[in-house]
Amino acid sequence: MRPFQVLLITALLIAGPPHVSAATVSAATLPAKSLQGVFSPDECELVPELVGGWAIPGVNYSVRESDHHRYWMIDQDADLKTGNKLILEICAAHIGGQLFYDATFQILRPGNKPTLPPEFVVGTGIFAVNIVGGFWVPLHIIGKLEIGQNNLRFLQIDDKWLQEALKSRLITVPSVADDSGEYLLTANGKQLKAFLATLSANPKAFSEQQSLSRIPERKPNRTP
Repeated sequence: MRPFQVLLITALLIAGPPHVSAATVSAATLPAKSLQGVFSPDECELVPELVGGWAIPGVNYSVRESDHHRYWMIDQDADLKTGNKLILEICAAHIGGQLFYDATFQILRPGNKPTLPPEFVVGTGIFAVNIVGGFWVPLHIIGKLEIGQNNLRFLQIDDKWLQEALKSRLITVPSVADDSGEYLLTANGKQLKAFLATLSANPKAFSEQQSLSRIPERKPNRTP
């Protein structure tokens, strides 16, 4: 198998520099990455609590249901030239009584047409896709999902922990090293479910957390 090359979305596709949030991560706090998804389309569960507005300081997101019980988390800041928006497509389902998520990045074009980004550059800090045999495919981010009345928490598998655990053989899960020596998960959905189940009680494995607050709904003005 040829070495994998991990590429990132160019910052030119979105307005301004990338935001550090549940949908974007800095180079210093990267989540683990998987070549395959955890859940098949018919395994995604309805999670109506996800729908609505969410925010971190200075950045607003809206979450709406897509098809097959998937959800789009949409950055509300569109590119001024193209109108493109960055979205995180989320599939959530329970494993052993806990809610997990499997997410991929896409670009939402005007007209609500999602697409993989047409241009890529290393160094922006937004993992989006991977090259396999000359084809572009989504690169999955997986972890736990905690939803409160007014807060949303993404508990991501810590990539530093994963790299060290794989290299020391503390854990065994199908994976492959890319051309920089870092591991990507290559396990299939069944194997990933079993892997997540074994990690669910390990706080070190889910050390990266991204928290958002719910944006209160605006009540319509009442006319006297």
